[in-house]
Amino acid sequence: MQIFNKIGQMIYEKRKIRVQGQFKQQIDLRPIPVGIYTVVLRSAEGVMLRKVLISQ
Repeated sequence: MQIFNKIGQMIYEKRKIRVQGQFKQQIDLRPIPVGIYTVVLRSAEGVMLRKVLISQ
């Protein structure tokens, strides 16, 4: 799992996550500014991208 800001800088990374079924992950992003970020999940089956809005 990686999270990128709007200019493409990686601001968060977590490796080697094993998932069977559903997956929930709470991440504390309070120190980052308000904006739109891209969450990237990679697996053997492919890549999933999601945009998220961080607001106060």
